Amino acid sequence: MRRGAWLGLVAAALTLTACGPDLGARGTDLLPAEEARVRPVQFWAYHAVDLQKPLPFEGQTGREFTLGSQRFIVQFAQLQAPQSLLKSVGSADGANVFAPTWAQPPYDWVAVSTGIGLQLARPLFN
Repeated sequence: MRRGAWLGLVAAALTLTACGPDLGARGTDLLPAEEARVRPVQFWAYHAVDLQKPLPFEGQTGREFTLGSQRFIVQFAQLQAPQSLLKSVGSADGANVFAPTWAQPPYDWVAVSTGIGLQLARPLFN
């Protein structure tokens, strides 16, 4: 019985020592209540993002784009079609957009050129 109690006491002491006085929040100290009320919140880490500069389109799955008056969303499906059946109908954020040679706007589907081939894009209906 004594050995089990002693091991439990050692385990509890190690646990409390590992946590420290801040209970796991690294780099923080306990502040007096009056100072904590007026002190601004400090984040541990953040990543600055330039919201004015859009990321390149590159035909990524789930991305939306506008072609003429239609809005499309890029889907996961890869398009396996010969280039002779497709015609270029424009570009969206640097990526070429193709439609079937027989199709006229509004399009039922288009293909977006990506680094790995052509991806299918379907129209969005709002």
